Amino acid sequence: MNKKKNILSMILAVIVSAGFSQTNVVPPPKETSKDSTKSETIGARESKHPAAQTRYDCRKTDETIIIDGKLDEDAWRRAPIMPFVGITDESKPPFITEARMLWDDKYLYAGYYFEEPDIRAYWGMEDANCPDELKTALAALGRPRRAADIMAGKRDAWDYPECTIMTVERFGKLFLDPDGDGANYLEFQCNPLNNYFDAWYKQGYCYDSEGKYKSRNRYPSVEWKCPGLLSATWIDGTLNAPQDVDRGWSIEMAIPWTSLAPLTKGSCPPASGDIWGAHLGRVYRDRIGGENEYWVWPFLAIKNCHLPETYGQLVFTNDLRRFERFFVWGRAGEDESYARRLAELGVTDVVGGTPSSNAASIFASAGINRFQVVTLNVKGWEKKYPDKPPAVQKMTEAEVAALDMIKGAQTTHRPSAVKEGEADEPPDWNMTERQKKSIEGMGRANYKFQSRYHWGGEAEGKHWRGKNTEVLAYEVLCFNTPEVKELVKDRISEALAAPGVKGVAFDGIGYQNYHACYCPLCEKLFNEYCEKEKKDPKQGAARDEFSLKCLVDFYNEMVDFAKSLKADAVTVNHIWPVFMPEPLYGNRLKIDFCGQTAAWYSFWDPWRIEKYSRIITADQDKYHQGVKGAAFIGYYDSPLFPVKTPAKVESELRAILRGGSTCLMMCGLEDMMKNDEIALVFKKFCRHPAPAGKGGGKK
Repeated sequence: MNKKKNILSMILAVIVSAGFSQTNVVPPPKETSKDSTKSETIGARESKHPAAQTRYDCRKTDETIIIDGKLDEDAWRRAPIMPFVGITDESKPPFITEARMLWDDKYLYAGYYFEEPDIRAYWGMEDANCPDELKTALAALGRPRRAADIMAGKRDAWDYPECTIMTVERFGKLFLDPDGDGANYLEFQCNPLNNYFDAWYKQGYCYDSEGKYKSRNRYPSVEWKCPGLLSATWIDGTLNAPQDVDRGWSIEMAIPWTSLAPLTKGSCPPASGDIWGAHLGRVYRDRIGGENEYWVWPFLAIKNCHLPETYGQLVFTNDLRRFERFFVWGRAGEDESYARRLAELGVTDVVGGTPSSNAASIFASAGINRFQVVTLNVKGWEKKYPDKPPAVQKMTEAEVAALDMIKGAQTTHRPSAVKEGEADEPPDWNMTERQKKSIEGMGRANYKFQSRYHWGGEAEGKHWRGKNTEVLAYEVLCFNTPEVKELVKDRISEALAAPGVKGVAFDGIGYQNYHACYCPLCEKLFNEYCEKEKKDPKQGAARDEFSLKCLVDFYNEMVDFAKSLKADAVTVNHIWPVFMPEPLYGNRLKIDFCGQTAAWYSFWDPWRIEKYSRIITADQDKYHQGVKGAAFIGYYDSPLFPVKTPAKVESELRAILRGGSTCLMMCGLEDMMKNDEIALVFKKFCRHPAPAGKGGGKK
């Protein structure tokens, strides 16, 4: 025994000098760990997790996991915890000891966190860097054999230096039994230096007739190296510095499915509901080479980790939400490869573009529906009513002043003059060309200046030096006038007559000032409404109720007209411009797919996006059965808008999915397609047919 201890001491001296002569693979701590001068208890509570488990729901994730050892991605925080216990007595470990597991289409992930006040690690060498004389000494210590065999170079299965981790170190372990059939199981070990041991076994130990396990040849393959394995450790403290107090360390591991497939009978990656066997552990020593303490999941009741039939059930689950339908607004050309790419991204419906028989054929073969857009634009009025001025909406004086500041030009939106013959506006109202260019330049260069204008989205506060809330910068027809209704019906008829269209899409139906029209006809109708409903016309709520009623009635009348022309016509819209008194009024409409803004082109808070998505989904059939709410997200790559990063778009899409929306709508198509990273983010969250694969694993 003394001789063995002397050999161990000599080897450790070599290990320390050799192991730290290499580059440290662990990311250096940001600052040296120090004894804290302050401590406090906040929200003390006991964990609600059971002391031990035999089943673990391994959730599929679509988040990007960076293998850096930190475990700081949201997916790790949301994954359930595997609580560790004593391997033979189910005792609670003295330090926090827990793990989590995840999976995606490429990897199986394992993450460990070990609280440890004095983090120690010494073995940092890989097999290729270990001197031959040290290999011989380790072989003699770890598995004593005849000296002649050692001198002759005959290697035992355990002669690999990586086995030293299990002899002297503190480490985390993972045993994995693909298919849960007890055969072809794997073992991984990793110490704080991110030096790891990996091996696979043909079979484990077995029990005899009396229920006691007995040894048998497990056919270990220690020389096996897991192809493509990614691992990292993170040290929250100072390594090998006993003079201070550390906090702990963590392991992050990604095992590629391609390396597990040869050992798997069923699907790989697994199908949702498949069950594999798994056993995770932590080995702790209070001194180098000392007797180990073993904390594990699940509880085994025996100090033997090579009994696959005792492993816990690793149940693969896939509860990822995906958008079942994806509408995009924009101009899609007549290009087969472009249409195929849209389909690959998950696009199901395209709104806009020039209709043609060729385009209809191309998009039909790609399985994509097309819709023609109908708006309240003034353009086209003169063709139907050449002798009448456009019936545009009217705004208040303050709103017109705000519009003049925005546009830097005179407008026709002023209400009628108080006195006949009086000028609508002062002669010096116009801005100079220099002033116009100055405002335009600020809008493009200064994010704070530009972001306060929301381009028809929900306005916030006052704008343009204290003037009233913002307004749209172009004229909108008043939809209460009979002429406008007839014009829109003509546009619907023309849209439905286009070749290959699925239906009609409404856009730009609303108020230029986001709440009301003050033209003479609307004023007359408003007074009649107040008289009939016994409302006080001086109350703002009465004006809001009337304006909303007019808006909803017009929409539903146009939907009924479209259905009368073509019974199977599908109606789509995006509620824009916003109706500020009630931004999410779309559930009142008969629209088949009503798009309501959940994430605007500017930056909205994720919780706001999720709340809007909940309303869009929960209230979609509150007034009309069979209709569907669609959450709208805006994305432009333009100097006039704050450009969202791929990570920001992904965050917004996740918030929409958390809100429950399964129908997505976005604008603009061209900006998405010119940015591959953005396009891939949308593809990630849209439903795609599952690829054919092998049969599932054990259920």
